[in-house]
Amino acid sequence: NIPLAGLSVGGHQEVESGVYFGWAGVDVDAQGVRIKGGGGGGEVHIMHGFANHFYSARMNLLILGFVRPEYDYVDKESLVEDIRTDIEVARRSLEREAYARLKDDPYLAQFEGGEHEQEVAT
Repeated sequence: NIPLAGLSVGGHQEVESGVYFGWAGVDVDAQGVRIKGGGGGGEVHIMHGFANHFYSARMNLLILGFVRPEYDYVDKESLVEDIRTDIEVARRSLEREAYARLKDDPYLAQFEGGEHEQEVAT
């Protein structure tokens, strides 16, 4: 099972469709690295386990690096294998000091509308 959070991505139509890694802040009071689509939408795979679903939650993303371009797959097994590899690449990358310290970037917890419970996740 590989859960994804769909999102609309405003102002980033120039970003190449592919697999990226970074940190995500999720506003869990608003009731989740793979970004797909240059047409204003995308998918985010969050490697953090949440106690509850976060449908419709606000999310801030800090995209730090590019893993690979998006591919078309002929079978589900190949897709799942690549996603698992992507997750491992992201995990190892985020453990590097330069990326790890960005987990505490204040932007990840800044949501309009006041103070909210939030979680920062890979």
